[in-house]
Amino acid sequence: MLVMMIGMLMLGGLQRQLDLQLQQGIEEQRFWQAFNQGLSSLSWGFSLRWSVTDEWQCQTLPSAQLRACLRIDHDDRSGLLRGEGQVDGELQPLTFYHRVMIDVTTAEGYIRPIMGGWSDFCPDAMEQACVPGQ
Repeated sequence: MLVMMIGMLMLGGLQRQLDLQLQQGIEEQRFWQAFNQGLSSLSWGFSLRWSVTDEWQCQTLPSAQLRACLRIDHDDRSGLLRGEGQVDGELQPLTFYHRVMIDVTTAEGYIRPIMGGWSDFCPDAMEQACVPGQ
C-alpha cells in the first residue's frame, strides 16, 4: 500500500513536470513564430516603395500578418525601418529595427539597408521616437 502511494505521488509530480514543459514549449513556439514574422516584416519592408516623409508610415500585408513601418530623415536621407511580429496573447509586438538609406540609384521611394544597422531594440536615444502612431 505504501509503495502504491509513493508511486502515485511520483506519477503526479511527473505529470506536473510534463505539463510545465509542454507549456514552455508552446510559449517558445509562439516566440519563434513572432521572431520569424518580425524578420519577414523587415525583409518585406525593404522591397516596398515608400514616400519620403519625416513621419512614420506603415504598410501591412494582412494575408501574411506582416507590418513594416519607416521613418525617414529628410536632412541626410537616412531612416529607420521597423518590422513587427505579433506574439499571440500579447499586446505589444516583437519589434526589430534596421537603419536604412534612400536608394538614389533606383526609382524614388526605395530603400537599402545600412550594413550593421540591424537591432532588436530602439536605436534612438528617445525610445518614443521608435513607436509609430497608431
